Amino acid sequence: PRTLRGRTVAYHTTKYLAETRPIRGSFARVAAIGDVFVEMLEDPDLCGGMGHVIEVWATEGRSYLEEIIKAADRHHAGIVKVRAAYLMETLFSLKDSRVDGWQKYAQRGSSRKLDPTKPYLPTFSEKWMLSVNVRSEFLPASPRP
Repeated sequence: PRTLRGRTVAYHTTKYLAETRPIRGSFARVAAIGDVFVEMLEDPDLCGGMGHVIEVWATEGRSYLEEIIKAADRHHAGIVKVRAAYLMETLFSLKDSRVDGWQKYAQRGSSRKLDPTKPYLPTFSEKWMLSVNVRSEFLPASPRP
């Protein structure tokens, strides 16, 4: 249907399916929690914007770090791995060799951004080669360029 309970239904398709879990007593399935956190980084506008995504990561992500790391490792897009790594290190001071291995997906001289929907800012993470173009109470204060 185009509407459900008076609201327009938004459709999103992908050729990369998340890992799913069955709902007991139902034919329905839901995405695994690690995949939910990782998918938020690919299309933050579908999740309330990158500011909200960072808030969810900051308040709930620590509980699911192992699942998030496994989901990000399986994810097809290197930029998603870089965003996830940056957030895990920044928000949780995570030190993990699996996450460090994603540094190979960082690209020097690129215009990669933490928030893909916002303009590039010269404030960046040197390690992850990522423009930190988001203002959030959960991220450390960025120096003015």
